[in-house]
Amino acid sequence: MESRQNYRNKMDKIYTDIVEIKDQVNEDYLDAINLFENYDDAKYNKIEKNIEVIIDKTAQINLVAVELLATQQPLACDLIYIENCIKLADNFKRIAKLTHNIAQIANDIDVEVIPAGPLSTFKVMAQNVENMLKNSINPFLNKNKDEYLKIKSNDDVVDEYFDQFIVDVSDAMKEDSSTINALVQFLLIGRYLERIADRSEDMALLSLEIEV
Repeated sequence: MESRQNYRNKMDKIYTDIVEIKDQVNEDYLDAINLFENYDDAKYNKIEKNIEVIIDKTAQINLVAVELLATQQPLACDLIYIENCIKLADNFKRIAKLTHNIAQIANDIDVEVIPAGPLSTFKVMAQNVENMLKNSINPFLNKNKDEYLKIKSNDDVVDEYFDQFIVDVSDAMKEDSSTINALVQFLLIGRYLERIADRSEDMALLSLEIEV
């Protein structure tokens, strides 16, 4: 009985840690995007510090999950849940690193030299990615496949904005060659946003592995 209660406590701990990491990654993502509008050293330093915290937390989730798999005999539904929590932790760790990359670019370039076209598309794309990231694990936690379909649809929208972003950056380079160095770095942000969107969809996709 005591062992089973310990098992449930650890299952609950995994859930709590996943939600905490989700909230931290969301906050850091918003801070990173806001750096392009109002740069703030304190926000940048916080993102740099939090990347290590998130990596440590994901490692702890993995340790607890592996311990449960090795020492207990999870039911099929619990087994899928534990394995998927490991996948969630890995995705959040990777998103945190991508967010850190975005923040580094904001720290390195002069945003004022970025033309209005690419900057506008970036903001709209970032907003759509924010919505995906914010809701990324809801389909899994709520066991709701319809919520996954919404996120999948949003990913298609982000892909369209990414295509437009490449066009806008290319056109801006042709119009003013003095912006090329900054725009080459800025172009990377579009790729990072696309990857965050893809990982958000991957996390939502886990809902399809749950029996509802």
